[in-house]
Amino acid sequence: MMVPLTVHLQVLWSNPKLLAGGVLVAIFAQTLYKKRKRAWEGRAPIVSYFLPWVGSGLEIRRDPDGFFSRAQ
Repeated sequence: MMVPLTVHLQVLWSNPKLLAGGVLVAIFAQTLYKKRKRAWEGRAPIVSYFLPWVGSGLEIRRDPDGFFSRAQ
């Protein structure tokens, strides 16, 4: 049974400790996100394949210019 969002919001607003905890969790999550984003800036782009060297090799063989333009 799903509880409507309005009930969750009423519980959140009526309990100051729960509200403060939610705000702290949101601030913590945002801080972690920004920290990770800064850590990845300036690094080489990641091309995702199950076996990256095989998948990237096949794609480079087909369309090298397109591969490198998408990887930038």
